Amino acid sequence: MKEVSCGVIRDLLPLYEDGAASEESAELVQEHLKNCPACRAELDKLRAPVTISPEEDKEQEIRERLQQSVKELQRIKRNRITAVAAVLVGIILFCVWYVQPRSWDRAVIKGGTIIYASLSLPAVNSGQEAEICWQYQEKDIQGPMGEAIQNALTSEGYRADLRNLLSRTAFRSHSWLIQGAQGSVYLRVIQEPRDLGISIYSNGQVIVHTLNNGQEGVRTFQTDSGVYDALVAVLQAYDTLQKN
Repeated sequence: MKEVSCGVIRDLLPLYEDGAASEESAELVQEHLKNCPACRAELDKLRAPVTISPEEDKEQEIRERLQQSVKELQRIKRNRITAVAAVLVGIILFCVWYVQPRSWDRAVIKGGTIIYASLSLPAVNSGQEAEICWQYQEKDIQGPMGEAIQNALTSEGYRADLRNLLSRTAFRSHSWLIQGAQGSVYLRVIQEPRDLGISIYSNGQVIVHTLNNGQEGVRTFQTDSGVYDALVAVLQAYDTLQKN
């Protein structure tokens, strides 16, 4: 058999050891190993178990710990993002629900009695402080007029203002001088145990002042300007005209 160099045999040793060499190559390696101590030593090295030094083992442990820490931080980050997203979605859904249109007769005047109504309009060709005011007491409001006011007030829905959730400002008395408004209707409603002051402005802004067992509160709303126009038509239809 033709003599083969050690270099060729050492190239074949990994295949021979793994059992992947051809039958002819395996015979060449076996024949060569019988008379070559150096190549036998190389084969022994391939067969020797791989040992890891304490230093290498420590480094591997540190790498594994770092990888585990990174995975844990990523998991915590994902959980936080999910929690924040859930909270934001909850807040958005609550805000959408809070500002959806509602009916006045179900929320504010249900079961209540209107005991006072007034209409304030800026006087034509006069200073900003001048106004004409129609005022009606409970005796005026009883009967058809009261029903007309109820119908006008409930002709459209209202939408709550998100500022109600963020602000606890003191009640400011109604005035047609509010920004963007050119007149106001004021209604006082007794709804036991609450006493409500409802100011409706020509621009659709509504301020509800509540007195409930000594506790005061202020809420702001928006409604269609048609509610204001309908109330003005009702109040002006009666001839109890007084000038301030």
